[in-house]
Amino acid sequence: ATRKRKQRARQHMRSLYLDIIIIALVTTTKPMLALSYVSRSASPTAAFSSIGRSSSALAFTSSRVLNTLGHNPRVSHHRHCRYTTSSILQMSNNHHPLDGKNIVTIKECLQDDVLSNQDTIFVDGSWHLDTSRNGRQEYEAGPRIKGAKFFDVDDVSSKGDLNPKDLPHMMPTKELFAAAMDALQIQNNNHVIIYGTQGSSPQFTARTWYTFINMGHDANRVHLLEESLNEWVGAGGPIEKDSTKVSFLADDLNLEEGEFNYVAKDASNFVNMQDVLAVVNDIMAKTKEENATNVIDKTVIIDTRPAGRFNAEAPEPRQGVRGGHMPGAINIPFMDLLDSSSTSKTLKPKDELKQIFTKAGVDIENESTPKIIVSCGSGMLACLVAVALEECGRDPKGTFVYDGSWTEWGLDPDTPVVK
Repeated sequence: ATRKRKQRARQHMRSLYLDIIIIALVTTTKPMLALSYVSRSASPTAAFSSIGRSSSALAFTSSRVLNTLGHNPRVSHHRHCRYTTSSILQMSNNHHPLDGKNIVTIKECLQDDVLSNQDTIFVDGSWHLDTSRNGRQEYEAGPRIKGAKFFDVDDVSSKGDLNPKDLPHMMPTKELFAAAMDALQIQNNNHVIIYGTQGSSPQFTARTWYTFINMGHDANRVHLLEESLNEWVGAGGPIEKDSTKVSFLADDLNLEEGEFNYVAKDASNFVNMQDVLAVVNDIMAKTKEENATNVIDKTVIIDTRPAGRFNAEAPEPRQGVRGGHMPGAINIPFMDLLDSSSTSKTLKPKDELKQIFTKAGVDIENESTPKIIVSCGSGMLACLVAVALEECGRDPKGTFVYDGSWTEWGLDPDTPVVK
């Protein structure tokens, strides 16, 4: 009897596991990647033959798995019900034209199958170093892209005990990000198009793009609009002109219960000051021993600030922050990556970007440079360099943004600085 119970349990788990794989295969944008995780108990033949089931069979399979996992597809208002059978079927048949594209154009976004796709969500990620401009206030006053949400990188960030140095727009916890997504009614399967106003897009909106991806949103479903809202309006894109209010403030969100519809993860591909200090200390040690070109583990630090600030020849915009740079850092000013002839200063073509990195002495290949750390003034413009590196073909797994960047480093009296 015990043997039979164990056998039935194994058969149930085997069937359940295959059902989960089926859902993954039909909902993922990379079915072959999902298939690579199939266990020996579920062969590729079985998985693919199962995908060929009728819609009713797939609906039954989906319902059985979701019920087993504690989700009730019959109760759409149930707080734990993240997906329904109908949404799974819709996702399986819904190919988005922007799938897999990091940078997108207004022309691409104005396609009917983008604008009319219910998975498409526009997010205004405007931020300005110039304190006379406020992205949230400009969004609320309008105009804005029709139906767009606003993501405030200063508000949805770590504060208080999580940020004892009171640094600007530090990455949020996964709980805060998930709560913010729920408040904005953004789901994991949405295609999010990040845009900004003139002077913000794409150099500062890249931070929002980078945040979404590294907090767990599928990278194939996060897109950075290379032009600004001004060009959108000029191209006849749909807009809203009436005033509105951003739906929430981070401090008002309830994080105590810890149950969210959106599934977020702890921030990845960010480093802190101790991580960077370890690299810098090793660079200085090797500089004393031999040529500085032989950096530990071939880690490269890129500083995107203007040359004047990098060389301590121009003042820092934040009070009390020293000028100069980290020992061993390579200066690639962010403006060098932008096309000055375009109104919104879009990124330069891929070939030109590669030349800029090569001229600066940065080998973007992951094999020769396993780790690139990007720093800027406060962690905003470093994300633009991360976009550029990925556009040039670098695997993003090897690129990291120093979250506190020069604001944290320059404020600390004990960090080494070259002037």
